[in-house]
Amino acid sequence: MVERYAALAARWLEAQPEEEPAWRSAAGIGDTLLHLTAEELTELGARMDELTRPYLDRLGAGADRPAGSRPVLVVRMALPVDLPAPGGQPPAPDRPHHSDHPQGPTEEEAR
Repeated sequence: MVERYAALAARWLEAQPEEEPAWRSAAGIGDTLLHLTAEELTELGARMDELTRPYLDRLGAGADRPAGSRPVLVVRMALPVDLPAPGGQPPAPDRPHHSDHPQGPTEEEAR
């Protein structure tokens, strides 16, 4: 599944120069590192679900959709990152991080 999302992101990065400016600025790839408790992560997930819920009635054949709407995949990954590296190495050092790339990640970030 993760590979499918990565392939879709790569396709978007290839296609986006030909997209309308409104879609180029609206679509994006980003990430934010947060320190959360399990309870806070659960609440964050519920709030994100709440944000997308009003758009779910547009799914399915024959659904009423506004002109100009397109199918958009919103992917959510909320995973602890302080896991041991493969081979039992200690986790990477913690660092503040926030990245939002409407045009996609840099080549280095995409690796």
